[in-house]
Amino acid sequence: MPRITQALVAIAVVLSFTPPASAQYLPENASFWWMNTDDGITHYVVEVGDDPNPARTFIVLHGGYGAEHSYLINMVLPLSDDFRFVLYDQRGSLRTPAPDSTLTFENFIGDLDTLREELGLEKVNLIGHSNGANIVLDYLGTHPDRTNGVILIGAPISFVHTDAFDVEDGFADVIQRYSAEVAAHERAATEQIEAMQKELGLLDLEGLSDREVSFRRRVEWAGRHTASAANWRTAQSAFFNPRVIEHLQNNVSPEAWRARTLRKSTAFVNATVPIRVILGEVDYVDPKGIAWGALMEHTPDGRLTILEGAGHHPWVDRADAFTQALRADLEELAGGG
Repeated sequence: MPRITQALVAIAVVLSFTPPASAQYLPENASFWWMNTDDGITHYVVEVGDDPNPARTFIVLHGGYGAEHSYLINMVLPLSDDFRFVLYDQRGSLRTPAPDSTLTFENFIGDLDTLREELGLEKVNLIGHSNGANIVLDYLGTHPDRTNGVILIGAPISFVHTDAFDVEDGFADVIQRYSAEVAAHERAATEQIEAMQKELGLLDLEGLSDREVSFRRRVEWAGRHTASAANWRTAQSAFFNPRVIEHLQNNVSPEAWRARTLRKSTAFVNATVPIRVILGEVDYVDPKGIAWGALMEHTPDGRLTILEGAGHHPWVDRADAFTQALRADLEELAGGG
């Protein structure tokens, strides 16, 4: 074989083993690897913490659909000396590219179960932030026998299907108060975002540089996801791919969406495992926990922790209080509570 041909073959072999995604900056006690699914999707997986005890291993699901895991590393890092956290980019998200046609709820659940098997876990502890909570509840509804317990953080109430709940007369009042509180929260958030943008000279878009437009958007993001728009310099947002939810809407029928909602609600109401919910008091999904306070009465082993002065990313606003609350829930699910 001519030398140039040999060289090209060698290069081709090297390229064929090139990892599908590059690593990001990680803490010292973190590592990354790739997980392959039966349909050819390669998931990017990160582990934070080294505890080999399966009972102290927690799979963490990011929000979205279409976000990615990295914004959650700081959430779990303070507890990583005592627990192992496994995070991954869901299919279609940043480091886990996938064909549009494969973005289905069934595949999201299948990917999570593949990860459970890869980790050698008979039963799994799950943490879901924001929309990740919906995947957690869907997994619980699909594989209750493989779930040890769940922690939901900043979880939206979109999983609620009234057919699964024993809804009494007072529930309508709960929804009315919840809706009013959401509207009031939105007005207050908009006011503080505009005040911060004005203070920074970013309120009027006209004449702003790209850098200034980026700062303006960061102020708005912080004002929606944390307790204060003043957190705009430090709050970490995730890369977001809006096409994931778009393709889900195209790939999944309305009937399947409704069936999934009922499945999640039924899993919540009939859960035989602990369900723990941590919610910021000023989280836009349920300000003051009005809806969640009522919902927790419908699950056998549930507990709601509301963190005063915290938003949708409560570990940003109330770091110590959040870590303490999460530790208590982790220890319970791990069998140490």
